[in-house]
Amino acid sequence: MSPFTHLIENLLIEKEDVDYLPIFTREGTSWGKLNKVFGGELETIIHKINEAIAA
Repeated sequence: MSPFTHLIENLLIEKEDVDYLPIFTREGTSWGKLNKVFGGELETIIHKINEAIAA
């Protein structure tokens, strides 16, 4: 595995991250709550962030 591939795989944000990463869980945040904050566009926003990371 190239270092670039390793970084992409470890920097990408996924929907499941909200359920177990301490930055979210310690605040009692769920996907639904976070998505509401972003006007129902969280999945699209995360997709765009991941595309930028992988570029």
